[in-house]
Amino acid sequence: MPPTTRPPTTRPPVTTLPATTLPATAHAAEGSRPQLAHTGSDGMLAASAAGVGLLLGGAVLYRRNRAASRRW
Repeated sequence: MPPTTRPPTTRPPVTTLPATTLPATAHAAEGSRPQLAHTGSDGMLAASAAGVGLLLGGAVLYRRNRAASRRW
């Protein structure tokens, strides 16, 4: 049987984490209303319109080519 090493039987010393201070949070000015985070959905309407246009264009091309293939 090959020689093996046994794991240490003593436990490492317990260390405490250094004390950390939390960063100061910026409080909203009094009287201002809370706002949701900006998620980058500003261009969603334009992207949706472009997607619908591409989908409709594909449907028109599909119907046109399918109707043309029946004529042969």
